[in-house]
Amino acid sequence: MDRLKLVIVDDTLIVRERLRDTIAGIGTYEIVGEASSPAEALALIEREQPHVVILDMKLQGGTGMDVLQEVRKRDAQIRIIVWTNFPYERYRAVSKAMGADYFFWKATEYDKLLDTLRSLPGAPTNAHQE
Repeated sequence: MDRLKLVIVDDTLIVRERLRDTIAGIGTYEIVGEASSPAEALALIEREQPHVVILDMKLQGGTGMDVLQEVRKRDAQIRIIVWTNFPYERYRAVSKAMGADYFFWKATEYDKLLDTLRSLPGAPTNAHQE
């Protein structure tokens, strides 16, 4: 099976580094890029056409919701995992309504994020789950 292409979008370098190092150990993924702003993220996603995007809510010069909305206009098949420090149910509901496949809180759900990455099937679909 080919490796799934993954993009990490987070405004904090140390978070991106930690994710990159951990995901590299999973083996199923090829991290094809990282971004810290909506503009960088959208350009990267357009260029690389990833299967999975890990997306922070707070970005430099905008929000993850800006990215989520634009990506969903262009491609319903990319799996989008919202990964945030803002665990509010309202944000979860809005993220899901806008097309996020998953929503995890950075402080307590790191293992759930990794378990989800390990369990994603090789062929991307738009199955919205939590």
